[in-house]
Amino acid sequence: MYNSILESLYHGEINLNERKAICTPPKDEIERKIQAEKEYFHNEFSPDVCKRLEKLENLYTEAFGIENIEIFTHGFKIGALMMLEILEEVSVRPLHM
Repeated sequence: MYNSILESLYHGEINLNERKAICTPPKDEIERKIQAEKEYFHNEFSPDVCKRLEKLENLYTEAFGIENIEIFTHGFKIGALMMLEILEEVSVRPLHM
């Protein structure tokens, strides 16, 4: 049975905080390079320096997460504004099908 988006949201079938992992050759290559760099630093520097680098990486990840939330919120607001504009237009000039 088909559920509308609103029904799917209501029943918890859609989680707005989840999205499918992106698996593409360019992304896989970047992740491989990142892992190689991490291994290099772990091999070349002291454990203290490596811990500081891991903390730096975590800060970048946290900042990226905050930015993603802001982007998502902005996109959702724009989508809602577009729907309001469409509904306003339809109420002024009903669609004839």
